[in-house]
Amino acid sequence: MRESTEVEILPTDSPQWHLPKGVKARIGKGVMNEMALSPDNNVLAVASSIGIWLYDVQSGEEIALLLPHESYISTIAFSPNSNILASGSSDKIVRLWDIGTGELMHTFIGHKGGIFDVVFSADGKMLASASIHEINLWDIDTKTNIQRFDWYTYSGTSRLSFNSGNLLVAGVSHRDPNDQIVELTYLIPDLPAKPQKKTLEGNEHRVRGISFSPDGEILVGLGYSNAFYFWDVDSGKQREILIRNTDDVSGVFFSPDGKTLVTVEGRKTINLWDIATGEKKETINGNFISRRMMTISQNDVIIANGGLDGSIRIWNTGNAMQEKIITGHPTWALDVLLSPDGSTVATHEGWKSKNIHLWDLTTGKYMRTLLGHKKKVYSMAFSPDGKTLASGSEDKTINLWDVSSGEMKKKIGVNRHAIDTVIFSPDGKTLAGIDVKNGLYLLDVSSGAFKMDFNNDSINISQISFSQDGKYLLSWDYEGLFTLWDVTTGKHNTVKSHHSRNLTGKLFSPDGKTFALAKAGERAIQIELWDVVAGHIKHTLIGHTDDILSLSFTPNGKTLASGSRDKTIRLWDVATGEQMHLLTDPRWNTDHLRDTYVISYVAFSPDGGTLVSGLWGGDIYLWDTDTRQQKQILSGHTSWIGRIIFGEEGQPIASRSMDGTVLIWDNPSFTEEQDDIK
Repeated sequence: MRESTEVEILPTDSPQWHLPKGVKARIGKGVMNEMALSPDNNVLAVASSIGIWLYDVQSGEEIALLLPHESYISTIAFSPNSNILASGSSDKIVRLWDIGTGELMHTFIGHKGGIFDVVFSADGKMLASASIHEINLWDIDTKTNIQRFDWYTYSGTSRLSFNSGNLLVAGVSHRDPNDQIVELTYLIPDLPAKPQKKTLEGNEHRVRGISFSPDGEILVGLGYSNAFYFWDVDSGKQREILIRNTDDVSGVFFSPDGKTLVTVEGRKTINLWDIATGEKKETINGNFISRRMMTISQNDVIIANGGLDGSIRIWNTGNAMQEKIITGHPTWALDVLLSPDGSTVATHEGWKSKNIHLWDLTTGKYMRTLLGHKKKVYSMAFSPDGKTLASGSEDKTINLWDVSSGEMKKKIGVNRHAIDTVIFSPDGKTLAGIDVKNGLYLLDVSSGAFKMDFNNDSINISQISFSQDGKYLLSWDYEGLFTLWDVTTGKHNTVKSHHSRNLTGKLFSPDGKTFALAKAGERAIQIELWDVVAGHIKHTLIGHTDDILSLSFTPNGKTLASGSRDKTIRLWDVATGEQMHLLTDPRWNTDHLRDTYVISYVAFSPDGGTLVSGLWGGDIYLWDTDTRQQKQILSGHTSWIGRIIFGEEGQPIASRSMDGTVLIWDNPSFTEEQDDIK
C-alpha cells in the first residue's frame, strides 16, 4: 500500500500566462475540472476554469495555457498519437489543439447543447462528441462533420466509445426509478436510421455509473451497493471478472491498456485491480477529488490526481513516494483577504487547505506560507493596523500571525469546536469568534484570554459584525434572526424578521444603526431596513423582480446599493426608503446570455465615488456615483465575481472570482469610452 507523506503545499508564483488586458498579476490557475494524460506519458492536461494548462510530466513544469472556451470546459481527450488535444465545453463548441505549438487548430460547431464527452477513434481519424440531444462524428483530417445522430444522452450516465469502426453509446435508462436498465446502442456511420440497440442482461441491479474499456469490448457498471458488473459488448452478456465488492466507491474506470481496473473509494483511496486475476495490484492513499480529476498512463506507470488541498500529485507506482506536486489549482474559489494598508493579500484554497498564503498585492508575488494549523482553515481576519492576521480552524484553535515575518505570535486553544468565524474589534484589542456549534465569545488579543463567553444555546449564528464604535456586536442567522449584543454587559436583544426564509443578503450599516436584510421567495422580493437598537423595521424597499444577491452601503451610510438576478442595480435612500436610481445596461438583457449579466456583487469604494458591480459572467462594471455613468469595464475573469478589493485611492485593485483566481488590476484609468447609465 502506498501512502502519501504529510506534505505542506507551498505555492510558487502563479505563472502569468496570457494575462487579461489591464491585469498586472494573477493569483491562482483556476479551479480544475478534469485532467488527461497523453498516451506517450509526456504531457498532463488540466482543464481549469480559465483555460487548459499543459504540464511536463517529468518536471511538473508548465508548458502552455490554452485559452479559452467561453465557458466551463467539461471534457478533454488526447489523440492516440498524443499530438492533438480535443476539448468540449458548455459553450457548445469542440476545439482541437496542437500540443506541439499550443495553438488552436480548429473549432467544430454544430451542437445545440453543452458538450460532456469527446472520444477519439483508435486510429485517431475520427472524433465523437456528445451533448444532451445529439452526438456528432467529426473527420479530423478534413475538419468536417461526418454524421449527426439525434440521440438523447445524459452526462451523468452516458458514455461513448469506438468498436470496430462503430460508435457505441452506453446509457442508464431511468424508465422506472426502481429499474435502471443499462442499454447499449450501435450508431453505425451511413446508417443513421437504423441504430442497433440492445439491453444488457443482469439489469436487476441498479447501476449509477458506467465506463468502457479502451477497446470498447467491455462495459463496467457501478451499482448502488458498490458492486461491479461487467458486460461483454458484443454479446450483451455479463462477464465473470473476479473483483470483490468494495466500500464507498465514487468512481470506476479502465487503464488505457485495458488490463487494470481503477476504483476510487471515497476521497481517500485509489485501488488498482488486475482484470485477468481479480487481484489487487496497488493501493494509493491520499486526498482525492473525484474520478474526473484522475488519469492513468499505459501499464499503470503514472497516476495523476487532483487533491482536496488544491494540489495535483503525479505518482509513479514503482516508487513509494509521489514524484511531483503541482500547486495553484484550488477546488473552489480562493478565500481572499486584503490587509487594511492594501499591501498584502492572504489566501487559502481547497476544501482541505490548512495553510494560508501571503502575496504582495503590488506585484502579485508569493511572499510566504503560514504553517501551524493541523486541520483546514475556516476564517481569516486582519487586525485594523494590518500587522496581525487571525485564523480560525477546524482544529479548534485561533492563530495570531505576524504579517511581516510570518511567525506565529500566539495560538489560542478554544478547546470546544471548530472555529467558524473570527473578526477584530475596530480598536484591534478584542477578537470575536463563533464556532460551528453557535458558540459566541470575545477574546483578549494581547493575552488570548476569554473576555466574555455569551450564553447562546438557543440562537443559531451564521455571521457577526462589530458596530463602528465597538460597543455592540451584531449576529444573525440564515433565517432572519439577528441579535444585538452589548460587549460590556453581555446583554442582548433578539429580533425575528418576517418571511425569514430565503435570505439572500445581510449588511450592517457603517454607523451601526441600520441593518439591511434582503429576502426572496414567492411572496416577497424585498429589502428590509431595521433600526438595530429599537428592533423594528424602518423601511421596506420594493422594486427588484428577482433574487437580490448583494448589498452595499456608501461609507456615509446614506445610500444602499442592491444587485439582483433581474440584471439591475438599484440605489436607495436609507433615510426615506425611496429608490433613487436604477442602473442597467442594454447588453445585460441579451437573451442568449441571460445568466452572464446577473449582478453577483456590488460595492462602493472607500471614498464613495465609485460603485463596482461584478457579474456572473466575470466582468466588472465601474460607475461614477455622482453622474451615474459607466467609467470602465474590467474583463478577465471567467466566472462570477465574489469580491472586489479597493486601494487607498478608491481604485479597484484586486478581484476574486469563482473561477478560482484573484486578478490584480493595474490602476484602472477610467479613460475608456463613457456610456450613460440607462
